[in-house]
Amino acid sequence: PCIILIMENSESPEVTSPNPLSLQGKSTADYDGDDLWPPYCNPSYVMPERIEVKVVANPGGETYFFPVTIVKANTNGKVYLGGYRNKLTGQKYHHGSSQTPIDQSKAQNKNKKINTDAERLRSRQTQTTETRTLSTQPYRESGTQMEREDLVIDTKRDTEKISRPYFTADELLILKKLKVIEIQRCWRGYMARGLARNTKQKNLDLQIQAQKDKEIEAAMQRDQQLRDMAKRTHPRNNADFVVLYNELDQWRQAEIAKIKATVSDPEQRKAAMAALLQNETKALQSMQKLKLTAQRDLHNEKTQEMLERMAQPHQWQLSKGEVAHVSTPETQRAKELLDLFNAFNQSGLLVTTEQRLDVLLNIKWTVGEFDSQLTRDIKELVDREADLLNRGRPIKSMEKLRTRLQSLFLQFLQNPEYNPRAKDFIAFSGSDEEKH
Repeated sequence: PCIILIMENSESPEVTSPNPLSLQGKSTADYDGDDLWPPYCNPSYVMPERIEVKVVANPGGETYFFPVTIVKANTNGKVYLGGYRNKLTGQKYHHGSSQTPIDQSKAQNKNKKINTDAERLRSRQTQTTETRTLSTQPYRESGTQMEREDLVIDTKRDTEKISRPYFTADELLILKKLKVIEIQRCWRGYMARGLARNTKQKNLDLQIQAQKDKEIEAAMQRDQQLRDMAKRTHPRNNADFVVLYNELDQWRQAEIAKIKATVSDPEQRKAAMAALLQNETKALQSMQKLKLTAQRDLHNEKTQEMLERMAQPHQWQLSKGEVAHVSTPETQRAKELLDLFNAFNQSGLLVTTEQRLDVLLNIKWTVGEFDSQLTRDIKELVDREADLLNRGRPIKSMEKLRTRLQSLFLQFLQNPEYNPRAKDFIAFSGSDEEKH
């Protein structure tokens, strides 16, 4: 490789060469062999040790000359790297090589194997190859036959392909924009239809919900009216009776004001006031009967609740957090007495005479285990009702008997001597009796 150094303040030698134009009209005998070649292709030209380089900064600008010193020129011939010869013309062609030096750091890399031996890379074995021609038989044969004068070809299945006009990039861009606009139009239409459908469904749901709310409100009003009517016809607590007394007082005051406003004769007014007092007395009597009925129903409900609590098994809290239900002989005895009491209270057409006699017989056997005045009275009443049933007497004639028998049997159930479970509810039953 050649190394070129740029030396400043150096003198450039004068290089003279003959002008090719000045050789026109001369024969080869008038000048020597070197004058036959132009200076840029003279084979006998030897590169000097110093040359001058001309540099133009800009077109039409200043020109600079830089002297360059050639440290070492390559005077040897090129290395023969092989080549080939044209068989037709006999011309020989030699291979060339780059003058770029090889990077030794890359050559030392283990992952890259760089062979610097030019003779091995460019030998006859590497530059020569053998070729062969092989024939093969394909699985499917095909060919092309052109029509001629002595050959007719069937053209029924032939198709003509006509090329369409050339589609430019600008036309493609315009087509894309049109398609994008079409897609946007379809998408916006889809979204608008969906929004309209959702809005319509939402309005319909609101209408349906409003109708349902209206129906629910109407049903609640009807239920409230029925409850108010039930409270007036069948009052159950003190609040219901307070409402009745207030309404009765308002009705009385309205009637008094009406009598005073319409009746002017003292005798007629006195008669109207007497009739009003009589109606008020009847209303008070009816309210008193309703109060007694409500007290009796409330007493029966509390008694039933007490008996059910007696019959419930004991509940014990386990260490795992679960609740264990334990039945004892006392709870089982209370459960048997509760079932017998409920069967005795059943009445109506669904209870036949045989079923009623069976219940009375079980009561007689249950109280027959004990000998006391209470148990003897119960057995006597049981025998009396059984005798009336066997005679076919109507049920209405036995209402007082059944009421007395029910009261005595209830005393039997609340006595701890006959029902051991009742000792845990004596305070409850005593307070209940004091209330009623």
